[in-house]
Amino acid sequence: MTTSAGSGASPPNGMASDWDDCRPGELTKFTQRIHRRHMLLLAGKTIASAGGVALLGAGGWWAYLRQLETNYQYYGMTCSDVRELLPAYRAGRLDSARSEILAKHVRRCSQCAEFRGELRS
Repeated sequence: MTTSAGSGASPPNGMASDWDDCRPGELTKFTQRIHRRHMLLLAGKTIASAGGVALLGAGGWWAYLRQLETNYQYYGMTCSDVRELLPAYRAGRLDSARSEILAKHVRRCSQCAEFRGELRS
């Protein structure tokens, strides 16, 4: 087997070698390229994992904050129903029965009245 340093030594017992000599430093450059590729791949995986964790954390925080919102029920309609239906109510797209229930809820619930005021402005 020949050496990579290019010493010209022949393989033992006259065996033919499939290896070619390489210039000094060529193997080092090759291993550095491979190492750099592995490090870039590792960095990409790390960034992707961190992004996934951040996204899950943000989603969990949003769900926690949503849970903290009070959701009163007046006249058979909850605050979340009012928040969802208020734009349609203001546009006049709700039937009269539902409009009346929503209006009663808003008169009774200070949070929904505040939300209605925010929508107006």
